[in-house]
Amino acid sequence: MKRFFLLLTVSLMGATLATPASATTCDPTTAEDPSCGLKSAIEAKYGEGYCADLYDWQDVGGATLEIFHRYTAAGIDSNGAGSFTIELFPTFTDTECTVKTTSALPGNDPTYRFYQGITLGSTSDITTSPGEEEIIVNLEPNEFEYTLTGLDFTEYQNRFDSNFYNEAGTDRYDSTTEQDYFAPAWPALTSLTMAGDGTFSWEFATGPDDSDTRADIVLYEIVNGGLQFTTFTSKYAPTESWEYYDWNNVGDGTYLLDGAETKKSYYDDYYDGSSMDVSGQINHNIFSEHTRKVVTIKSHKVTAVKNLGDVTEEAATDLTDCTAAADDGEDCTIDGAPEKTTVNKASKDKVTWASVDGATYYKLVIANAKGKTLVKYNNLTGTSKKLKASDKSKLLGKNKNYAKVYSCSTFGCSKPSKKQF
Repeated sequence: MKRFFLLLTVSLMGATLATPASATTCDPTTAEDPSCGLKSAIEAKYGEGYCADLYDWQDVGGATLEIFHRYTAAGIDSNGAGSFTIELFPTFTDTECTVKTTSALPGNDPTYRFYQGITLGSTSDITTSPGEEEIIVNLEPNEFEYTLTGLDFTEYQNRFDSNFYNEAGTDRYDSTTEQDYFAPAWPALTSLTMAGDGTFSWEFATGPDDSDTRADIVLYEIVNGGLQFTTFTSKYAPTESWEYYDWNNVGDGTYLLDGAETKKSYYDDYYDGSSMDVSGQINHNIFSEHTRKVVTIKSHKVTAVKNLGDVTEEAATDLTDCTAAADDGEDCTIDGAPEKTTVNKASKDKVTWASVDGATYYKLVIANAKGKTLVKYNNLTGTSKKLKASDKSKLLGKNKNYAKVYSCSTFGCSKPSKKQF
């Protein structure tokens, strides 16, 4: 039998968390309202009005004493062990977070009305029956978030029961048992890249068994300040490469290559931090670690593959945020090309300009009044350029030359800054 640990991550009645003045401090085993301790915890963590939201979000029309639960986090520690966090609430009868006790429901024994937390059962063997769980833990009413840690990369079955006792605390009411499945976050793919001919390649991380894992890889073009979906592939281990089948349809530009190692099977529902429209079962892969690269393509050739750390910090953050939006079919914003610079001085000997944040290089073009290029310098990393003697002979007379300087980055170049000389 596998072993893993349970960690209570939130104790809301403790001294470390300030309780709002409006919150009620009470002993749920003796108070007239059996849900007062839970309401204090919810108010302390989420603030006023959250009870009404919970009442709307949960399924209040189902069986007696159901559980409202959501998965809020998952991760991988330095030893490669997975974890996930679940938040639990008993069902409520109204927008004031009155717990659905037996006394509140017609036909039930009115003596069972004191909420005493939730029983958790969890196992990686999804064929076991209740009573054979690896761990069973009673959570206090004010400790309604827990984390399972030290997990391997299998699917876990979780079971929940609300605990209601009589006033003496001696007899427990058998509530509805709920169960669903979840897997911890998958580790990241390594060595993700693209060859010159457009072939993707990668390596699977150490940890998950090959029979459980796959690689999900997406290529986005960075256009118009956002991401445009280009292609997607999903390959089961041990396959570690894929030849892009419509490579000739890929145009010149900058692309984001995004890859994640994921569990082969998954569910569609998850809590993303902003929406509560969930049914309990969760996408196994929403918390998996991603590997991202910035790829430059020209004339159907990959000319550069950069780590996200090789672009500006702001651009890397925007690209990471945009992949999440792209997964949901939403627009996003990438602060791509840097701001335009200012040309300080321009002469037949030298052109100088101002430094721009986010610019990794500059382009200098000297043109005539009609815009025809006379002299051009690319990939300038400084903020000045002395003209070569051979280029000076190409210039026109006084006030007939126009120095145009572009500030550039991986994501393009700004509009030019001009100066006549």
